[in-house]
Order: sequence, then C-alpha cells, then structure tokens
Amino acid sequence: LGRAAGALCWARWHKINLDLVSASETAETALLIATDPDQPLVQLGAHRLLGEIACDERNYDAAQRHLAQAMALSETCEVPFERALTQLSLAELHLAYGEVAQAALLLDVAIAILDRLGAVPARARAERIRERLSVIAGVEQFSAGLTRREMDVLRLIGRHQTDKEIAQSLFISPLTASTHVKHVLSKLGVANRRAAADYAIKHEIA
Repeated sequence: LGRAAGALCWARWHKINLDLVSASETAETALLIATDPDQPLVQLGAHRLLGEIACDERNYDAAQRHLAQAMALSETCEVPFERALTQLSLAELHLAYGEVAQAALLLDVAIAILDRLGAVPARARAERIRERLSVIAGVEQFSAGLTRREMDVLRLIGRHQTDKEIAQSLFISPLTASTHVKHVLSKLGVANRRAAADYAIKHEIA
C-alpha cells in the first residue's frame, strides 16, 4: 500500500514536465501495482491520466478507453470529485474531436459538481475549458457541418488514402476510420469516396 499512489504522483509530475513517455510508463506501473491489493481510486487516477496523455498524443481511441474506465470506477466508488475531474478530461477529448455539444454537456455537469464541492482549482480548469469551447463554437465553422475529426478524415480522403491508411495517420482503429468516412459521405451528400475527394480538392481541404 502506498507504492501505487506514489507511482501515480510521479506520473503526474512527469506529465507536468511534458515528459509524456515517462508519465505514461509510470502511470502504467501505478495501474499494475494497484491491482494487488486492489486500489480502485489509484486505478481511477491512473486511467484518467493515461487518457489525458493519449489525448495529448492524439491517440483518441486509447484516450476514450482509459477515460471510460475512469468514469466507470468513479461511479462504482461513488466519488463525485473524481467523477467531475474525469468529465473535464472527457470534455477536452470531445473538444479535440470538434464535438462542441457533447463537450458542453459534460462541462456543465462537472461544473455543477465542482461548485457544490467548492473545488476552486478544478473549477478554474473548467473555466479554461469553457473559454476554449466558446472559441471553437463561435469561430470554427466547418464545411457541411463536419466535426474537426471528420475534416481530418475528409482531408485524407482527398489524398486518396484508404480506411487503413487514415487509421494509421490519425492513430485510430480501422473500424473508427470507416465509421468517420461513412459520416463524411453522408454529411456531404455524396455516394462514394471519389466524390468526397473531389469535394475536398475543390474546396482546398486536401
């Protein structure tokens, strides 16, 4: 007992110092130690930190997996503060995708919890996220209602990349890439990738 929590503190220290490799490795170590004996709160913190690191590295599939684990643990352990912190991290992940509505919803719920708890530093972080959200919602208007992530996919379609190549370029799974491609075609109202590529080239997206 205590070793896992100590490793998690070191992982956070490495992240603050922008050493994401050491932060990730140390957080994985904390996660491993926290399984015997079982320490769910340390597991929660480690999963959330790994999710944040993955988001910083644009590995959004891994970020989603870790943050989902952290959210599940926060609900099982009934720890509202940890839940609010995880919701802030999820809001940042949705902002990275350009999904403003989902980010706003998560942010509102987290702020309500933080205000009730009087969690001032975390509340300041929430306010910084809200400012970013306002900028994205007010300034960034993408073609045909596409999200930021779908714009990335359209750009690569315009470069004639396959689903597998898109997945490798964006650090996502081929299945996720295929889903994004389908959404792009639907929103553009085109029947195939060739037409989407033509759209990207015509509008200087590719």
